[in-house]
Amino acid sequence: YMLMSVCTYNNPSNKVNEALSTKLPSKSLSITFDVKGVDFDKSYKAETVGLAKGKTIKKSGVTYKVTTAATYTEGTDKKTTGKVQVTGFDKKAKTLKVADTIKVGTESYAVTSKAGAFKGASKVTAVTLGKKVKSIGKDTFVNCKKLKTLTIGVKLSSVTKNSFKGCKTVKVKGTAAAANKKLLAKQNKTVKFK
Repeated sequence: YMLMSVCTYNNPSNKVNEALSTKLPSKSLSITFDVKGVDFDKSYKAETVGLAKGKTIKKSGVTYKVTTAATYTEGTDKKTTGKVQVTGFDKKAKTLKVADTIKVGTESYAVTSKAGAFKGASKVTAVTLGKKVKSIGKDTFVNCKKLKTLTIGVKLSSVTKNSFKGCKTVKVKGTAAAANKKLLAKQNKTVKFK
């Protein structure tokens, strides 16, 4: 809807095309609009869509737990993305890939990683971390003795000390590989990162 108003009150030099103008009351004006589909007197509440908080999803050998449900608010048409956290892995897997986002049906979930998520993954040789995993927490790769390659999708903001305890030599690949290698080596003195 568009309303255009031109006021020439007390300024006769501004001429208005009389054919396009309508004389309005001089003291007050009240305009009412009817908008179909939205009840402005109603309070709309965000409803959970997709998976509820606490539910788990398994994709590419990785287990994710919903920490924040995706929501939709009727009336405002507002949609929020949910959040999931890496909580486990397939113990038989040799390669694991942590996604940037997880899609279940029409709903999307941003991915984060939990401390200790891959602890004891003794058969894993390669792990890929998505762009949303910006930190490596306590014990995340402890005793991943066969881990040889770590591909990281973003420059890490933090790495917890000794989070790779039990690993020997790990090749670091992906985004900002040099900076990530330096940070990993600083926090994990007993592991060789190349």
